Amino acid sequence: LEDHPNDANRIRATFADGSTLDADFAVAGIGLAPHTALAEAAGVKVEDGIVVDHFGATDDPRIFACGDVANHPSAWLKRRVRLESWANAQNQAIAAAKALLGTFEPYADIPWFWSDQYDVNLQILGDIPADAQLAVR
Repeated sequence: LEDHPNDANRIRATFADGSTLDADFAVAGIGLAPHTALAEAAGVKVEDGIVVDHFGATDDPRIFACGDVANHPSAWLKRRVRLESWANAQNQAIAAAKALLGTFEPYADIPWFWSDQYDVNLQILGDIPADAQLAVR
């Protein structure tokens, strides 16, 4: 992103193919790379995060993982997913802690996110399908 060359109140995005898009503002959605070195050193399966089951258990029954680093099966989405949200980290940790204590209640929350952007509160329930037709306006 750079300042628009003809208008200080606008910005210009230049894409990898050289095309440009002029806009009044930009929103950047930035994710993270999960730090999995400890899990890899322990020999547990890692694939876009530490692979866990519905209870947070890895393929080593002594090792559990939860939160942003855990790639878990989502009953609601019907696929594996690694979620970067505080709600997922909190609720997945509860399921993992219960399993460690012998109470096996699968983590099956519907993915839910929220963000305050200035005076707007954005809330998202679920996920966007891979084949969704996106509209940019």
